[in-house]
Amino acid sequence: MSDAIANCPSCGVRIQGDDRFCGTCGASLPLPPPPVVQAPATLTESPDPAPAEAAAIPERPQRGLTMRASMLGGTAMAVLGLLALLTVTYAARSGAGTGEDDNGSPGEATSIERRVPAGATEVDRSSSFAYAQERPSCSEYVHLTDPAKEMGAEIDRNLRDVTQISAEEEKEFGDRCMESIAEDLGGTLVRDGDTVSYLGAVAKPLLEGVERKDVVYQFYLLRDVEMENAFALPGGHIVVTQPMLDNWLKNEAQLASLLGHEIAHVDLRHPLAVMQYLKALGLDDDAMVERMVLSLAKVPYSSNLEETSDKAGARFAHQSGYSLFQAVELWQSIADKKKEGSPAPTEGSDLFGVLLNTVVTEVEHLVSSHPDSARRACLLRQVAHDLYQEDPLEQAYVGRTNYRRKKSMGQQVF
Repeated sequence: MSDAIANCPSCGVRIQGDDRFCGTCGASLPLPPPPVVQAPATLTESPDPAPAEAAAIPERPQRGLTMRASMLGGTAMAVLGLLALLTVTYAARSGAGTGEDDNGSPGEATSIERRVPAGATEVDRSSSFAYAQERPSCSEYVHLTDPAKEMGAEIDRNLRDVTQISAEEEKEFGDRCMESIAEDLGGTLVRDGDTVSYLGAVAKPLLEGVERKDVVYQFYLLRDVEMENAFALPGGHIVVTQPMLDNWLKNEAQLASLLGHEIAHVDLRHPLAVMQYLKALGLDDDAMVERMVLSLAKVPYSSNLEETSDKAGARFAHQSGYSLFQAVELWQSIADKKKEGSPAPTEGSDLFGVLLNTVVTEVEHLVSSHPDSARRACLLRQVAHDLYQEDPLEQAYVGRTNYRRKKSMGQQVF
């Protein structure tokens, strides 16, 4: 019974208890409001979301529910979840990997101010690129093993969803990795100077689109190595090798897409899954650090996660006004070089030869850590088309002179 005291809305007589009708005038009384139940707190690595984002938060843990149920012995639920995953994956194959995973790409285009001044001359316009108007299918890059790779990516996503690694632990581990890079990889790690400052200046507008606002990103140059790569370590440490800058990139837009890709790895918590795997192996701290540096620098992630980071990084670059068409050009040029160096296809219609070639191609795709360069270029064409439909730019910055002079678009425009 309630002890609350209220007045009748008709005659003003005081009413006490759970009465639903006034004893004096017979008027019906309003029902009391339901009790408010405070939801239990949930562990998170990120600070409290802004009010505008709060409504979307409860939907995100849905993916982890199946895994938790299976861990508690829900075998039937796990089987149903696997069947559902295969069904969705096969249905998505006709779209040839549009990158609709990892809860979509972080960041929203409407929140970031355009940074390309009207007087800029080194720009691209979408009217010059047919795929900005008509979305390519990329059907030629669909593989029979795509569902198997997506199953592995789903396991990885579940692992990140249930991670117990705090932001402080991630940062501490990332700091230790940076201390061991020179020993594990060789070369000279450069922490400051013109090139490092340039990397940070190009990355600055990209970081406005990230979701993980608790991460402080730092950028480094690794010299005196032959490795052509860039990689992200836990805690927001982004390393770019000198050969990567010298041999791969031609302009600031391509650098922006590269940095956006590595930032996306951290923002999507890909390094945390690697940390979880290493913990499960029971390695000591020093062995974990060494394994982390070597694996991420030389055999980074699965091709599914690379494609996801391509999509998210492209969004960061597009939001900042950089040309995605240059990212497509980068990967297409790499694909063309690989094609020139590969042997010519064998003529004839030998069935066994065709089947053998198909099997070899599928196995290579299944075990590859990076997506095929031509597939990567095509998927980026799809991403560019989608972003221009959603958020068209009159002009997108290229920045060839910026790249040569190490002056970012934010410092000087050409």
